[in-house]
Amino acid sequence: MTALSNLISVNVRYQRSTRIDSDLDQEGKFFNGLVFHGTAEHCLNTLIDNYSQASRRAFTVTGPYGSGKSTIALLLAGLLSSQEKVSSTAKRIVGKNFWERFNSALPVGRGWFVVKCVCDFEDPISAIWRAVAEDAKREHIVLSDISTPNSTKELLKAIKLLNSLVEKSGYSGTLILLDEMGKSLDFLNTKNFDLQLFQEIAECVERLPFPTMIVGFLHQAFSEYAQGQTQKVRDSWAKVQGRYTDLLFNVSEDETVTLLGNSIVKSEAYKAQNSVVKSVLDCCERVALTSNLKIAEKLFHCLPLHPLSALLLGPISKRRFSQNERSTFSFLSSSESKGFQDFLKHTSSEEQHLYLLSDLFDYLSSNLDHLIMSSPDARVWAEAKDAVERAELRFGYSAVRLVKTIALLNVFGRRSGLYPSKSLLIHSFDKPIEEQDLDLELKALVDAKILIFRGHVNSYAVFEGSDVDIDEELELFRNKHLDSEGWKAYLKEHHEQVIAKRHYHETGSLRWVARIIETDIFDERTFNKSYSLNSSQFSAFVLLTKGCARKHSISNTGLVFGSCEVLLEELIHCINELLGLKFISEQNANVQHDRIARREIETRSGVLKLELDKLVERMFEEASWFCRGELFSAASLSRLASDLASEKYKHSPILRNELINRVKPSGTAIAARNKLMHRMVGSYKCSDKDNTTYLKYATKDRLGIDKTPPEYSMYQTCLKQMGLHNKLDGGSDFGFQVPPKGSPLSYAWKSALNLVVSQKERVVTLKEIKNLWGSAPFGISAGVTPIWLLAFAISNVDCLAFYDKDVTGEFVFITEPDEEFAVKVARSPEQVAVRYFESNPELSIYFNALDRLIESDSQENNPLTVAQNYVRFLSMLSPYTKHTVTLTDNAKSFRALASRASDPNKFLLEDLPDIFEVEAREQVVEEVREIVGELRRTHKQLLQRFLKEVEDSLGSLDEQQIENAQKVENYTADSSLKTFARRLTEWKKSNELEWVSSIISFLSGKAERNWTDSSVEKANSELVKYAERFRQASYFANRTSFDSSKFEGKNHSIVNQQIGNLLSKYTEEEQTVILQKQFDLIWGVKNDS
Repeated sequence: MTALSNLISVNVRYQRSTRIDSDLDQEGKFFNGLVFHGTAEHCLNTLIDNYSQASRRAFTVTGPYGSGKSTIALLLAGLLSSQEKVSSTAKRIVGKNFWERFNSALPVGRGWFVVKCVCDFEDPISAIWRAVAEDAKREHIVLSDISTPNSTKELLKAIKLLNSLVEKSGYSGTLILLDEMGKSLDFLNTKNFDLQLFQEIAECVERLPFPTMIVGFLHQAFSEYAQGQTQKVRDSWAKVQGRYTDLLFNVSEDETVTLLGNSIVKSEAYKAQNSVVKSVLDCCERVALTSNLKIAEKLFHCLPLHPLSALLLGPISKRRFSQNERSTFSFLSSSESKGFQDFLKHTSSEEQHLYLLSDLFDYLSSNLDHLIMSSPDARVWAEAKDAVERAELRFGYSAVRLVKTIALLNVFGRRSGLYPSKSLLIHSFDKPIEEQDLDLELKALVDAKILIFRGHVNSYAVFEGSDVDIDEELELFRNKHLDSEGWKAYLKEHHEQVIAKRHYHETGSLRWVARIIETDIFDERTFNKSYSLNSSQFSAFVLLTKGCARKHSISNTGLVFGSCEVLLEELIHCINELLGLKFISEQNANVQHDRIARREIETRSGVLKLELDKLVERMFEEASWFCRGELFSAASLSRLASDLASEKYKHSPILRNELINRVKPSGTAIAARNKLMHRMVGSYKCSDKDNTTYLKYATKDRLGIDKTPPEYSMYQTCLKQMGLHNKLDGGSDFGFQVPPKGSPLSYAWKSALNLVVSQKERVVTLKEIKNLWGSAPFGISAGVTPIWLLAFAISNVDCLAFYDKDVTGEFVFITEPDEEFAVKVARSPEQVAVRYFESNPELSIYFNALDRLIESDSQENNPLTVAQNYVRFLSMLSPYTKHTVTLTDNAKSFRALASRASDPNKFLLEDLPDIFEVEAREQVVEEVREIVGELRRTHKQLLQRFLKEVEDSLGSLDEQQIENAQKVENYTADSSLKTFARRLTEWKKSNELEWVSSIISFLSGKAERNWTDSSVEKANSELVKYAERFRQASYFANRTSFDSSKFEGKNHSIVNQQIGNLLSKYTEEEQTVILQKQFDLIWGVKNDS
């Protein structure tokens, strides 16, 4: 298959916009393929006539975007060029007749010195003179004797001196071209400058004896660039434009067809369908656009564009969403989806397909839909799209193609007189459609209410399915909300940020500065209430619409202020339009049921938001910014944000871990952080054949983390690399340490400890340390703070006491950070706290003596470690010992006080002497010695007492008793008695205390960890009952030798009821005797037999 792209190309001349300062080459190749159409000829004719007949020297050319103004500027430059190749090429483009007229009115002579200036948003004096310098250098004109102008007066003087040099160099005149002149006017308006510069340039050029001409190129009149100014100012701008002769430049639709034909280059191998041109024109006899005598030839040149597509491209290019010829040639040359190039690549030359209106509809829908929906064509376009979508759901390809053709002619063809009549529709495709087939499809589409027939114009149109006129509704909204300040509220709710990028790359911490537009006079209190600044959003670029930015920046050093008022009106209008669309969407009941209206509102809102973003960007770019009274450019805001962040958070630790170094970590990151914190305080079971021990993960390298799960990366970056977890001196174990000097965290650790030390009379919650670290100069993110808070607590275990808030809301002393402590550090750091304690050497003997009583292996015995060891000693006592009231009064008081001690110094130095009512510390030690011994003995003594109770109830425990218990277990059908007997068989002399523990648990129904005094009392009372039942069962078990198990499952309920009735009149004791006698009789008979 040979694609059309192999036979057809687009002239590169039309594939880009023109830049006058760089596109005109010395060979004049720029002009190759240029079409000198009627609009261009008329524009230049008017210019030279005014120059020669009215002696006008200052001109402006005003025309829409993309209409070719810059191209005409270069054509003028080419005609006046001193370079023969350039001028001869330009002459050939305009033709002999025009050239002779041009040269007569504007003598070219040896050529003119041409200054090609492309204006920008900057001081026009600088832009103009920079262009002069570049073109003078190119033409070898030395400007060393002319000083660079900095004012209007100096520029006028420089132009006069330039003319002298130009004249001496042999040129016939000077031409100054100012392309994009509107940008300079925008700059002057933003800075609240007047137009004196351009007024005096025009007056100066008019009076110069040497032929001089200045031509500016704009998109709109001078006064339109003075948006936001008073009417008086706008009038004065319009007055300045009166100094210039304004030439309108707008290519006609007929000329667009000519340009299309010239831009499409076809090889001889391409076989065009010329007949389609005549067929279409026969259907459009009364259309003004087709009345041109040469229109048929022009449309032939446009093939493979279908003639209707070529005719509509002109009207489409004039719409607000388009940019005239620039959009037309963008369509021809770009590789956008459904565009002309896409068509050429995917169409075979053998098939002779044309680019139809249905293809053009697809192109507009795919690429320009958002722009159309924000233009005045939004409603009809939405209806067209809705009709196409409904057709796609119900009909086939040919019907959908027909709807697209009619829709496009409806939207863009009416103004040119192109209506989708039946005769025109027959010839709207590659080949004519049979009229009978067309009638059937049209009827089906009309019946489906997708199309409607308009008898007065004898054509078809898409069915108007929307009853809501959005523009009309918007106008009603505007009238009702003329003085509304809703736009202010909108700006407060919607603001962007400037990222401190360099600071982020240097520290790993993401921070930003809010971009805020202040709509009223700036007030610090109101600002602070409206916008919360924190370690992430740490400052704001405040764009003032009122007041002096420099003044406010001096009095509010934490913020950066800018001022820009000129675009405010456009901003307010854009926001009010958005609010109006939102109001219509929410309040208009008809919109809720109108799909077309909803789509139009949605699309227009999207476009307005984009426009608003661009406006805000422009305001921030064009503003003058001040920080502490110093002026900054908008281009340096990101750099300034980084400078401010690095200055404010100068002690921010460097942590490059995006998973956790953020304000709100992901769920995965939080789960990994929790696992890491569990490892920091948790223990693991270590068992061998002799015993089981628990070792802390903190003693192992990598905290015992296997492989590389997410928590390992946190361990490496947050702990290991910070020097917080290392191998301890003099051993193989690892442990937590304070960060070494010079570490990124050393200053944060020092500041946190200073806070705790300064408040040593009270506990300091970890929330307070979190707040300290979250503020300047640290700015530590909320994501990583819990890890470092826990590490801070563990690394300072030798001088900090730890507290946990219990259910009563009081802080209770705990021995060390545990897993519950770690959980609260992450979730609610206000519920855990620390307190600083200093060791007193004078009391070390007393503390050592107390510590030896519980056989502690502590290396350093200060009040904190001794108190911790006693709390740990109590925690290791049996639950029964912790709760029994059988202790002595002193032991109970000691136990209660030690378990809730929150102040180690007070506990050891004040509370203990008060309990024992002694003052001498030696006596305190002796009293504690007795109590420690009592607490250690209590549980064992309980077991020994109960063992004696068992022996008193059942007799001595020996092998004979075990044998007896086995018989009872085999004999009895009572499950509980069977269990009791089984427990008796487990007795061994070597572990009889453990055995007693299991008996107590069985009799009390409580596991050993839940024993209380009441549990033990219940066990005692149950022992008496079980002992009696055991003796009775033993009596019977020793007198029978048969296996009773085969009868145990049999139902004896009736017999048991009868026996119960017989015995019910006797006491329990007598019933027992009667039954024993009955058994004796049974066994006696059996023995006799």
